[in-house]
Amino acid sequence: MKIEYTLKEEDFLEYQLYTTSKSEPIRKKRLLSKFAVPALYLLIGAFFYFYDNNQNAILICIFLAALWLALYPLYSKYRYKRFYLNHIKKNYTDRLDHVDALKLGNNNYFYIKEQGKEGKIKTTEAEKLIELKNHFFLQMKKGGAIIIPKNYVLNVEGFKQKVTDLNIEYQNDTDWKWN
Repeated sequence: MKIEYTLKEEDFLEYQLYTTSKSEPIRKKRLLSKFAVPALYLLIGAFFYFYDNNQNAILICIFLAALWLALYPLYSKYRYKRFYLNHIKKNYTDRLDHVDALKLGNNNYFYIKEQGKEGKIKTTEAEKLIELKNHFFLQMKKGGAIIIPKNYVLNVEGFKQKVTDLNIEYQNDTDWKWN
């Protein structure tokens, strides 16, 4: 089975956002950022309340803390997306808009063609096949992945079956959404 595809900025972006959303350290960092600022507002408000008996200051700080909690998810989503778009434009422009290919051979190798370069990877190096709504990510054990846009896969079920027949774990994340 041979799949020819062309990668766009959006394909790399979805991969970066997906791996970011699954990274435990980044999830913890985002959670800390979400609650650290409101906690600081509340501490400042408490300081003004107890030091100066200023009820307006505590109300303003409570309002700002609630506003941050409401708006931070949108801000964080935008900030990470913008960061990764800039990263992709800086580091992956040479990999965009080229016809690449992935061939699943009958032996124990994936044959890959990227930017005119050809190579092969042992199937035992692949950790799992992740399916999203618009992409497949063939995750490697040593890091990295082969990004395959779904619209280039003519037989999606056949592709999944061929990969799972190679004893590669399959993970269905079709309901994943960046948030």
